[in-house]
Amino acid sequence: MDDNPFYRITPVGMGAIHWLAIEQELDVSNVRALGEITSVLDAAAPQSASLFALLRLGLPAGGHVDASSGQIELRGERCCESLPIDLHDLPQGALGKATSAKLILLFEARDVDIDFYGLEVRGIVRSNQAIT
Repeated sequence: MDDNPFYRITPVGMGAIHWLAIEQELDVSNVRALGEITSVLDAAAPQSASLFALLRLGLPAGGHVDASSGQIELRGERCCESLPIDLHDLPQGALGKATSAKLILLFEARDVDIDFYGLEVRGIVRSNQAIT
């Protein structure tokens, strides 16, 4: 999967919990027009598996700013789950200054099988507000 030009899979450590990250680069100019990004995941997990989505914007000075969805649990049978990220939660002016955008799905790295059937990313266009 590492050879796929659309996403990258990497392990991530956050405190005592380890996560598996699936990353996809987004066109930052397209993201600026959105008010929300929603990942729709079609998957199943025989045992409980925690996950959430994160939008990471790169900033000119080399830092970044994040906005995230709520955390959900996959349990049992195949289902479609939505992971909305409200871009209005970003600090004011962050979208206008952003130099890059990356969507990251984070799965708690436990001894759990997850069956992926599909992943779709949708954007909801921002209302007629100026981006500062």
